[in-house]
Amino acid sequence: MARRDAVAHMNAFEFLNAQEQGNSTRPTGIFFQVMLSTVMLVVFLRNIYYAVSLVRKYPRKIAPWCSLSIATTGALFFGGFGLPFAFPGGPSCRTLLFALSIALTLCSMAISIILLERAYLAHCRNRYLLVIGMLLILLESLLFYVLSWMTEAHIAPAYGCHAHFLYYVPVVHFLLTAPANTVLSVAFLIVVYRKYRRYGEKCWRLLVREGTVTMLLVLGSNFLCMICNAFRLFSGNTPILYVIECGLISTVIVESLRRLDTFMYRDDLHHQHATKLQHTLWSSDGILPTIVHADLDTLC
Repeated sequence: MARRDAVAHMNAFEFLNAQEQGNSTRPTGIFFQVMLSTVMLVVFLRNIYYAVSLVRKYPRKIAPWCSLSIATTGALFFGGFGLPFAFPGGPSCRTLLFALSIALTLCSMAISIILLERAYLAHCRNRYLLVIGMLLILLESLLFYVLSWMTEAHIAPAYGCHAHFLYYVPVVHFLLTAPANTVLSVAFLIVVYRKYRRYGEKCWRLLVREGTVTMLLVLGSNFLCMICNAFRLFSGNTPILYVIECGLISTVIVESLRRLDTFMYRDDLHHQHATKLQHTLWSSDGILPTIVHADLDTLC
């Protein structure tokens, strides 16, 4: 269990007032966190705006709802904890990190839920895959325990509110999130690649390309965060990479959905006289929606 010292129960305003008057250290880390919280809040509010429009267009699809939940979680964290941390009466550093643990866990599980839906539908509603995916998502829920109880909150002028943890904590974080991303993404890519090799249609090639690139991007960012935090490459500022990664993934999700929503509209106009059946699929990472025009014999 994390050690809770007196500094961890202060916010930035209280910490600066408690410093000795002769201390000439400038609180650059606190100023940086305030600036980062402001930027991230704007990013998540912008993502909420576009995610709501996607939910209205596709209310029965999981990906728009999950993109909205990720953006809403980020906005609530930075608006309710990140920015108020620097003002009188704001949450303490320990409370800030506790809320961050909840936000990161929910975002990670939301991404895995999207992956599970795509792999489940691609494999013709395979119940064994559904059970495996649910178990992997339940495994990710342990991420909350790792982030909230295996870390120590601390405030420093150079780093602001940051987390102290042993080197193996980032490794455990990676081992909890990587299996779901890898298994479910590969399960979906196997199907769409087989379809592409068999039928050679542009839609299948698009799914293979975008699914592969996004899977490598997500796993690569997870691995990079693990390496940087395990070796503390940026000292006390290294854990901020997890926050930036969450904002980046949220933006990629929303932007990908918007671009492919435009593609779907143009594709419908191009194929308005075709006799093929339209099916809405979402790529292996749950981020890239694509209209797949396929004959009935290409379905499960």
